[in-house]
Amino acid sequence: MPDMAGWAGLDICDVNEGVAIWQILCNFARLGWVRRLLNHGVPVWAETDDDYTRWDETVANGDWVAGMPEPGNPYQASVELHRRAMQLVEGIIVSTDRLAEVYADLNPNVHVCPNSVDPDDWDEPVERDDTFRVMWMASASHRVDQRIIGSALEWAAKQDGVEVVVVGSAFQELDLVRVPWMRSLEEYRSKMVELAPDVGVCPVRDTLFARGKSDLKALEYAMAGAMPVISKLDPYDPWRHLVGDACQEAQTVEEWFEVLRWSVENRDTVREMAKRAREHVLASRTIEATKPAWANAISVPVRELALA
Repeated sequence: MPDMAGWAGLDICDVNEGVAIWQILCNFARLGWVRRLLNHGVPVWAETDDDYTRWDETVANGDWVAGMPEPGNPYQASVELHRRAMQLVEGIIVSTDRLAEVYADLNPNVHVCPNSVDPDDWDEPVERDDTFRVMWMASASHRVDQRIIGSALEWAAKQDGVEVVVVGSAFQELDLVRVPWMRSLEEYRSKMVELAPDVGVCPVRDTLFARGKSDLKALEYAMAGAMPVISKLDPYDPWRHLVGDACQEAQTVEEWFEVLRWSVENRDTVREMAKRAREHVLASRTIEATKPAWANAISVPVRELALA
Protein backbone atom coordinates (compact mmCIF):
# COMPACT_ATOMS: atom_id res chain seq x y z
CA MET A 1 0.00 0.00 0.00
CA PRO A 2 1.35 3.45 -0.93
CA ASP A 3 1.19 4.80 2.63
CA MET A 4 3.90 2.35 3.72
CA ALA A 5 6.40 3.47 1.09
CA GLY A 6 7.03 6.80 2.81
CA TRP A 7 7.98 5.04 6.04
CA ALA A 8 11.10 3.45 4.63
CA GLY A 9 13.50 5.70 6.53
CA LEU A 10 11.48 5.90 9.75
CA ASP A 11 11.93 3.52 12.66
CA ILE A 12 8.48 3.78 14.23
CA CYS A 13 9.62 1.44 16.99
CA ASP A 14 11.81 4.27 18.32
CA VAL A 15 9.10 6.91 18.32
CA ASN A 16 5.96 4.93 19.11
CA GLU A 17 4.82 4.63 22.72
CA GLY A 18 1.82 3.05 24.34
CA VAL A 19 -0.47 0.99 22.10
CA ALA A 20 -0.31 0.71 18.31
CA ILE A 21 -3.71 0.38 16.59
CA TRP A 22 -3.60 -0.64 12.93
CA GLN A 23 -6.29 -0.68 10.27
CA ILE A 24 -6.62 -3.13 7.40
CA LEU A 25 -3.73 -5.45 8.27
CA CYS A 26 -3.76 -7.28 4.97
CA ASN A 27 -0.31 -7.35 3.32
CA PHE A 28 3.29 -8.35 3.99
CA ALA A 29 4.47 -4.72 4.29
CA ARG A 30 2.13 -3.92 7.16
CA LEU A 31 2.62 -7.29 8.78
CA GLY A 32 6.37 -6.68 8.75
CA TRP A 33 5.95 -3.46 10.72
CA VAL A 34 3.61 -5.18 13.16
CA ARG A 35 6.18 -7.89 13.84
CA ARG A 36 8.83 -5.24 14.52
CA LEU A 37 6.57 -3.47 16.98
CA LEU A 38 5.76 -6.71 18.75
CA ASN A 39 9.45 -7.62 18.94
CA HIS A 40 10.06 -4.24 20.62
CA GLY A 41 7.39 -4.93 23.21
CA VAL A 42 4.79 -2.56 21.79
CA PRO A 43 1.22 -3.93 22.11
CA VAL A 44 -0.42 -4.06 18.68
CA TRP A 45 -4.16 -3.99 18.09
CA ALA A 46 -6.16 -4.22 14.87
CA GLU A 47 -9.27 -2.14 14.13
CA THR A 48 -11.89 -2.79 11.47
CA ASP A 49 -15.43 -1.81 10.59
CA ASP A 50 -15.73 -4.28 7.70
CA ASP A 51 -15.50 -8.06 7.44
CA TYR A 52 -12.26 -8.85 5.62
CA THR A 53 -12.12 -12.44 6.87
CA ARG A 54 -13.80 -13.97 3.83
CA TRP A 55 -13.88 -13.41 0.10
CA ASP A 56 -17.07 -11.89 -1.28
CA GLU A 57 -17.26 -11.51 -5.04
CA THR A 58 -20.05 -8.94 -4.76
CA VAL A 59 -17.54 -6.39 -3.46
CA ALA A 60 -15.55 -4.32 -5.94
CA ASN A 61 -12.23 -5.07 -4.27
CA GLY A 62 -10.14 -5.77 -7.34
CA ASP A 63 -6.88 -5.20 -5.48
CA TRP A 64 -7.55 -8.02 -2.98
CA VAL A 65 -6.88 -11.73 -3.44
CA ALA A 66 -8.51 -14.59 -1.56
CA GLY A 67 -5.38 -16.62 -0.83
CA MET A 68 -1.86 -15.71 0.23
CA PRO A 69 -0.13 -13.12 -1.99
CA GLU A 70 3.12 -13.75 -3.78
CA PRO A 71 6.10 -12.98 -1.47
CA GLY A 72 7.53 -10.59 -4.05
CA ASN A 73 4.54 -8.26 -3.80
CA PRO A 74 4.57 -6.75 -0.29
CA TYR A 75 1.58 -4.47 -0.96
CA GLN A 76 -0.87 -7.08 -2.27
CA ALA A 77 -3.97 -7.18 -0.04
CA SER A 78 -4.99 -10.68 0.95
CA VAL A 79 -7.93 -12.15 2.86
CA GLU A 80 -5.85 -15.09 4.04
CA LEU A 81 -3.00 -12.89 5.26
CA HIS A 82 -5.52 -10.65 7.05
CA ARG A 83 -6.87 -13.69 8.89
CA ARG A 84 -3.36 -14.68 10.00
CA ALA A 85 -2.59 -11.14 11.13
CA MET A 86 -5.73 -11.11 13.29
CA GLN A 87 -4.38 -14.12 15.15
CA LEU A 88 -1.05 -12.37 15.72
CA VAL A 89 -2.22 -9.11 17.28
CA GLU A 90 -3.01 -8.67 20.95
CA GLY A 91 -6.62 -7.75 20.33
CA ILE A 92 -9.13 -6.53 17.77
CA ILE A 93 -11.45 -3.53 17.92
CA VAL A 94 -14.58 -3.76 15.77
CA SER A 95 -17.52 -1.44 15.25
CA THR A 96 -20.46 -3.86 15.50
CA ASP A 97 -21.63 -6.90 17.43
CA ARG A 98 -21.75 -8.99 14.27
CA LEU A 99 -18.11 -8.22 13.48
CA ALA A 100 -17.25 -9.21 17.05
CA GLU A 101 -18.77 -12.63 16.42
CA VAL A 102 -16.85 -13.01 13.15
CA TYR A 103 -13.46 -11.96 14.50
CA ALA A 104 -13.84 -13.91 17.75
CA ASP A 105 -13.09 -17.01 15.68
CA LEU A 106 -9.61 -15.60 15.05
CA ASN A 107 -8.76 -13.85 18.32
CA PRO A 108 -10.22 -14.26 21.84
CA ASN A 109 -9.71 -10.57 22.68
CA VAL A 110 -12.32 -8.66 20.65
CA HIS A 111 -14.00 -5.41 21.73
CA VAL A 112 -16.88 -3.47 20.19
CA CYS A 113 -16.33 0.28 19.84
CA PRO A 114 -19.18 1.75 17.77
CA ASN A 115 -18.37 4.27 15.07
CA SER A 116 -18.77 7.85 16.18
CA VAL A 117 -18.44 11.42 14.94
CA ASP A 118 -16.69 14.52 16.19
CA PRO A 119 -19.13 17.46 16.17
CA ASP A 120 -16.20 19.83 15.58
CA ASP A 121 -15.75 18.21 12.17
CA TRP A 122 -19.22 19.22 11.06
CA ASP A 123 -20.77 22.55 10.16
CA GLU A 124 -24.33 23.21 11.26
CA PRO A 125 -26.91 22.02 8.71
CA VAL A 126 -27.81 24.80 6.31
CA GLU A 127 -31.34 26.21 6.15
CA ARG A 128 -33.54 24.23 3.77
CA ASP A 129 -35.24 25.85 0.78
CA ASP A 130 -38.28 24.73 -1.22
CA THR A 131 -36.34 21.95 -2.95
CA PHE A 132 -36.65 18.57 -1.27
CA ARG A 133 -33.37 16.64 -1.70
CA VAL A 134 -32.70 12.93 -1.54
CA MET A 135 -29.04 11.92 -1.32
CA TRP A 136 -27.13 8.69 -1.85
CA MET A 137 -23.41 8.79 -1.08
CA ALA A 138 -21.61 5.56 -1.90
CA SER A 139 -18.30 4.15 -3.08
CA ALA A 140 -17.74 1.46 -5.70
CA SER A 141 -18.50 -1.32 -3.20
CA HIS A 142 -22.17 -0.25 -3.31
CA ARG A 143 -22.67 -0.88 -7.01
CA VAL A 144 -24.58 -4.07 -6.25
CA ASP A 145 -27.01 -2.05 -4.11
CA GLN A 146 -28.16 0.02 -7.07
CA ARG A 147 -30.43 -2.83 -8.13
CA ILE A 148 -32.73 -2.38 -5.16
CA ILE A 149 -32.99 1.42 -5.16
CA GLY A 150 -32.10 2.76 -8.61
CA SER A 151 -35.62 2.84 -10.06
CA ALA A 152 -37.06 4.36 -6.86
CA LEU A 153 -34.49 7.17 -6.99
CA GLU A 154 -35.31 7.88 -10.61
CA TRP A 155 -39.02 8.00 -9.75
CA ALA A 156 -38.36 10.45 -6.90
CA ALA A 157 -36.30 12.70 -9.18
CA LYS A 158 -39.32 13.18 -11.45
CA GLN A 159 -41.57 14.51 -8.67
CA ASP A 160 -42.28 18.23 -8.40
CA GLY A 161 -39.80 20.09 -6.21
CA VAL A 162 -37.62 17.02 -5.65
CA GLU A 163 -33.93 16.67 -6.48
CA VAL A 164 -32.01 13.41 -6.16
CA VAL A 165 -28.24 13.74 -5.76
CA VAL A 166 -25.90 10.78 -6.05
CA VAL A 167 -22.34 11.22 -4.86
CA GLY A 168 -19.49 8.83 -5.54
CA SER A 169 -18.64 6.02 -7.92
CA ALA A 170 -21.37 3.45 -7.31
CA PHE A 171 -23.85 4.61 -9.88
CA GLN A 172 -24.28 3.20 -13.36
CA GLU A 173 -26.74 4.60 -15.91
CA LEU A 174 -28.89 6.51 -13.40
CA ASP A 175 -30.34 9.73 -14.84
CA LEU A 176 -29.82 11.81 -11.69
CA VAL A 177 -27.78 14.77 -10.45
CA ARG A 178 -24.25 13.46 -9.97
CA VAL A 179 -21.44 14.78 -7.82
CA PRO A 180 -17.93 13.26 -8.04
CA TRP A 181 -16.31 11.62 -5.03
CA MET A 182 -14.25 13.84 -2.71
CA ARG A 183 -10.52 13.55 -2.08
CA SER A 184 -10.54 14.27 1.65
CA LEU A 185 -12.81 13.71 4.63
CA GLU A 186 -12.97 17.45 5.22
CA GLU A 187 -14.27 18.03 1.69
CA TYR A 188 -16.59 15.03 2.02
CA ARG A 189 -18.28 16.36 5.17
CA SER A 190 -18.42 19.92 3.86
CA LYS A 191 -20.07 18.82 0.61
CA MET A 192 -22.67 16.74 2.46
CA VAL A 193 -23.74 19.76 4.50
CA GLU A 194 -23.58 22.12 1.49
CA LEU A 195 -25.89 19.91 -0.58
CA ALA A 196 -28.54 20.17 2.16
CA PRO A 197 -30.10 16.70 1.94
CA ASP A 198 -33.49 16.07 3.51
CA VAL A 199 -33.27 12.30 3.10
CA GLY A 200 -30.12 10.17 3.09
CA VAL A 201 -30.55 6.62 1.81
CA CYS A 202 -28.53 3.61 3.00
CA PRO A 203 -29.45 0.77 0.60
CA VAL A 204 -27.55 -2.45 1.27
CA ARG A 205 -28.25 -5.79 -0.41
CA ASP A 206 -28.03 -8.81 1.86
CA THR A 207 -24.55 -10.26 1.26
CA LEU A 208 -21.88 -11.63 3.58
CA PHE A 209 -19.83 -8.47 3.24
CA ALA A 210 -22.85 -6.20 3.73
CA ARG A 211 -23.75 -7.88 7.02
CA GLY A 212 -20.38 -6.80 8.38
CA LYS A 213 -20.80 -3.11 7.56
CA SER A 214 -21.46 -0.42 10.16
CA ASP A 215 -24.05 2.34 10.53
CA LEU A 216 -21.58 5.17 9.88
CA LYS A 217 -23.52 6.42 6.85
CA ALA A 218 -26.62 7.01 8.99
CA LEU A 219 -24.52 9.02 11.45
CA GLU A 220 -23.12 11.18 8.66
CA TYR A 221 -26.49 11.82 7.04
CA ALA A 222 -27.90 12.89 10.40
CA MET A 223 -25.02 15.28 11.01
CA ALA A 224 -25.64 16.81 7.58
CA GLY A 225 -29.29 17.41 8.51
CA ALA A 226 -30.91 14.49 6.68
CA MET A 227 -33.32 11.80 7.84
CA PRO A 228 -31.58 8.44 7.30
CA VAL A 229 -33.43 5.65 5.54
CA ILE A 230 -31.70 2.51 6.75
CA SER A 231 -31.63 -1.03 5.41
CA LYS A 232 -33.16 -3.90 7.37
CA LEU A 233 -29.78 -5.54 7.98
CA ASP A 234 -27.43 -6.05 10.94
CA PRO A 235 -25.38 -2.85 10.44
CA TYR A 236 -28.38 -0.68 11.24
CA ASP A 237 -29.62 -2.52 14.32
CA PRO A 238 -28.64 0.48 16.53
CA TRP A 239 -31.21 2.57 14.63
CA ARG A 240 -34.06 0.07 14.69
CA HIS A 241 -35.73 1.60 17.76
CA LEU A 242 -35.75 5.00 16.05
CA VAL A 243 -37.72 3.91 12.97
CA GLY A 244 -40.77 6.14 12.62
CA ASP A 245 -39.32 8.75 14.97
CA ALA A 246 -35.89 9.73 13.62
CA CYS A 247 -35.45 7.47 10.58
CA GLN A 248 -37.24 5.12 8.20
CA GLU A 249 -36.26 1.71 6.85
CA ALA A 250 -36.55 -0.32 3.65
CA GLN A 251 -35.02 -3.39 2.04
CA THR A 252 -36.84 -4.63 -1.06
CA VAL A 253 -37.38 -2.76 -4.32
CA GLU A 254 -41.02 -2.28 -3.36
CA GLU A 255 -40.15 -0.97 0.10
CA TRP A 256 -37.70 1.59 -1.29
CA PHE A 257 -40.43 2.89 -3.59
CA GLU A 258 -42.85 3.04 -0.66
CA VAL A 259 -40.52 4.87 1.73
CA LEU A 260 -39.42 7.43 -0.87
CA ARG A 261 -43.02 8.03 -1.88
CA TRP A 262 -43.93 8.56 1.78
CA SER A 263 -40.97 10.95 2.21
CA VAL A 264 -41.96 13.05 -0.80
CA GLU A 265 -45.54 13.26 0.47
CA ASN A 266 -44.52 14.14 4.05
CA ARG A 267 -41.70 16.62 3.60
CA ASP A 268 -42.26 18.62 6.79
CA THR A 269 -42.41 15.44 8.86
CA VAL A 270 -39.18 14.23 7.28
CA ARG A 271 -37.40 17.44 8.23
CA GLU A 272 -38.58 17.13 11.82
CA MET A 273 -37.37 13.51 11.93
CA ALA A 274 -34.01 14.64 10.54
CA LYS A 275 -33.61 17.04 13.47
CA ARG A 276 -34.29 14.21 15.92
CA ALA A 277 -31.78 11.98 14.13
CA ARG A 278 -29.07 14.60 14.56
CA GLU A 279 -30.00 15.08 18.22
CA HIS A 280 -29.66 11.32 18.72
CA VAL A 281 -26.17 11.25 17.20
CA LEU A 282 -25.01 14.24 19.24
CA ALA A 283 -26.34 12.65 22.44
CA SER A 284 -24.95 9.15 22.07
CA ARG A 285 -22.62 8.66 19.09
CA THR A 286 -19.89 11.26 19.45
CA ILE A 287 -16.23 10.47 20.06
CA GLU A 288 -16.62 11.78 23.58
CA ALA A 289 -19.49 9.36 24.20
CA THR A 290 -17.66 6.31 22.83
CA LYS A 291 -14.19 7.13 24.20
CA PRO A 292 -14.67 4.96 27.33
CA ALA A 293 -15.24 1.91 25.13
CA TRP A 294 -11.90 2.48 23.44
CA ALA A 295 -10.16 3.06 26.76
CA ASN A 296 -11.61 -0.16 28.12
CA ALA A 297 -10.61 -2.09 25.01
CA ILE A 298 -6.92 -1.25 25.27
CA SER A 299 -6.95 -1.12 29.09
CA VAL A 300 -5.94 2.53 29.34
CA PRO A 301 -7.75 4.83 31.82
CA VAL A 302 -9.90 7.43 30.06
CA ARG A 303 -7.89 10.32 31.51
CA GLU A 304 -4.77 8.94 29.81
CA LEU A 305 -6.40 8.32 26.44
CA ALA A 306 -5.48 11.19 24.14
CA LEU A 307 -7.79 11.56 21.14
CA ALA A 308 -6.66 14.65 19.27
